[in-house]
Amino acid sequence: MKKKLILIMIAAMLSAHAVFAGTGTGKVAVIYSGRSQVNRHVLQFFGEEIRNRNSSYQFEAFDVKEGINQSDYIALVVINTGVSSGINRDLSDFIDSSPDKSRLILVSLYRGRQDLTVETVPAQSNPDKIDAISSASIWEQSGLSSLFNKNKGGNPRQMHQQWINEVFRLIDRRA
Repeated sequence: MKKKLILIMIAAMLSAHAVFAGTGTGKVAVIYSGRSQVNRHVLQFFGEEIRNRNSSYQFEAFDVKEGINQSDYIALVVINTGVSSGINRDLSDFIDSSPDKSRLILVSLYRGRQDLTVETVPAQSNPDKIDAISSASIWEQSGLSSLFNKNKGGNPRQMHQQWINEVFRLIDRRA
């Protein structure tokens, strides 16, 4: 029963146009590609952060393959997962076809990356002309890494807190 409830909650979070009542006002789209475990973690984390911050932003989650009117949103947070470098092809196509790249915020959570530091690249320094944030896709330490803490930069929760803080800062700048 508990597993079924958890699966229903995750499915609701990942459903098309899932709305999160979220410091500023306006609508923010969270764009992802596929229903991976990492994407589920990201959307769950966004939901927690929106509630914790008592944000007045309205967040809506969309799979990249869905149609979206980008002009309806003050910001579009593109969640890039499932790759060890670069950008997922579907997300890259979405970014390339975006009429107003100043609304985009790219968050890349790279598979296999052990360094738990967060890197940011402002739009003016990025060849794609969008604000970008990158970190590892690790959500919890397990096995030997939890015993010996081989990950550089701290623990995964702190790393994710750091990139989400940067995302909210960038959204506030656009509001």
